[in-house]
This record gives sequence, C-alpha cells and structure tokens, in this order.
Amino acid sequence: MKARTFDRHLLHHRVPGARFAFTMLGLLITVACIIVLVVILASSIDKSVTGEGNTRQGTVNSFQDQMNLNMIYKGMTIAALSNNGDYLVPSKVARSRDWSLNTTANLYAMMLHQRLVAAEQLISPNDYGNVEQYDGMSAYSNMNSGSGNVPWSTAFKADLSRVSNTSYAHMPLIGDRFEQHWNSNRSQPFPLFGTRGPLDGQHNPDSYTYGADGTWAGWVVMADGSVQHIASFSPPAVRYQGMSGPGSDNIFAMEEGIYGGDAILTFTTSISEDDLEVQHD
Repeated sequence: MKARTFDRHLLHHRVPGARFAFTMLGLLITVACIIVLVVILASSIDKSVTGEGNTRQGTVNSFQDQMNLNMIYKGMTIAALSNNGDYLVPSKVARSRDWSLNTTANLYAMMLHQRLVAAEQLISPNDYGNVEQYDGMSAYSNMNSGSGNVPWSTAFKADLSRVSNTSYAHMPLIGDRFEQHWNSNRSQPFPLFGTRGPLDGQHNPDSYTYGADGTWAGWVVMADGSVQHIASFSPPAVRYQGMSGPGSDNIFAMEEGIYGGDAILTFTTSISEDDLEVQHD
C-alpha cells in the first residue's frame, strides 16, 4: 500500500512536468506535420510556377512514380493469370485481328475499363506536359474504332502534342520485343513500362521529360517485375544482340526497327502490321 501511495504522491507532484512534456510532444508533432505539408506544397508550387518537375530519387513525386508504375504492372499481371500468362492486348480483348487497335490510348483505356488500374495512377506528379487525369469512367462508350466496337472508352487520349490522359510510356506491341517479353512468365530485365524520355534517347534539356536541374532520370518496370530507378538512357542491365554482337540498349531508341527485339519505351499513336508511329516529347 505504501508503494502505491508513494507512486501516486510522486505522480501528483510531477503532473506539471508531465503536462509540459506532453505539450512539447504535441508541438513537435504539429511542427513535423507542418514541415511535411510545406515540403509537399513547395514541390507542388515549384511545379506549377516553374513548370518543371524533379527527377531525383527519394522525393515525394519520385516515390509516387514508382508506386504508379508498380500498380500498372500488378494490374497487367493479375489479368495475365487468366490469360495463360500473356498480358492483355487491345486487339485481342476486342476480338479483332486489327493491329491498329494496339495504340497507347487503347492500351490504357482497356486497363481502365477492366479496373486493372485507376485513372490517377496513370498520371505522374513529375509530368508538366499537357496531361490531365481522365474523368470519363462513368460513361463507357462502345464507339466505332476502325474495325468494329471496342469494350472500352474511346474518349481516353494519349497524344503528347495535344492532350494525354497518361504520363507513362510502354513497349510497342509489335515485333520480336512484343513476342518475347509481353508475358508475365519472363524474367529478363527488359523494360515494359516507364517514365518517358526524349526522342531517340538523345540528351535534350528542353524535353518535358527533364527535371528542373536539366537532368533526366526515371522509373522503369522490367519484365521480371522489378521497378528500377535509372539515370541513363542505356541501363547496364538492358542489352540486345545487334548486327555486330551484343551491345548496350538505349531504351528510347529503336535500333532494330519496328520488328526488332531491342527495348524501347514510347507512346504509340498509330500502329499496323508494317508501320509504327511513335511519339516523344
């Protein structure tokens, strides 16, 4: 009993100090929250005022890019479970043999329609190009798309020269690269989705894909499921067998043509069995 009384006595006399400690702790937590909000707000203000993103790893926006691309990959992988391991292709989902359906706009519109990804996950917080989040999810249309009706909204856009409802590039759905790597059973470090890059992977600080510091860096989803941050157009792990033997692979250049097996991440604005129109900014 004495011990309990003694403890209570001490507690009684330490209340002012305890209150002070709790008050200080509350203030510290409040300050910490304010700092986090200021950092996020400053990042947003910097983007809206200067029109330039931040390519550095470890930032809030960079982490969001990583998460977005991871969700895109997971969505495709989930769908592949009921498709013999193959990732979905717009022309096949539409039950058509028309390769012109396999554009960037149709690829992401198809994913949205099947609830494999959310509209906000298709927009990079680092993207200061002419992009905006798609908001037509409540009104799916079956408008004619050249070769018959398609089971997704044709209002979804992916045109970097006008407006795009997505920020992320992907591997064109044509050629040896498509035949070899558009499958969830692959384990090679081969790029499937990722941050956009400049035309032909040539240094261009004026490109919308560069950060405020005049450098390029981004995230890439590999065929093995890894989401990697890279700061080079030719990642060491990505190589291809060229005419003169194996060499480094620029992931924003098409070294082997439309039917080749080399890696390239781009927007596909039009596609056919013998033609491919890609887009960079």
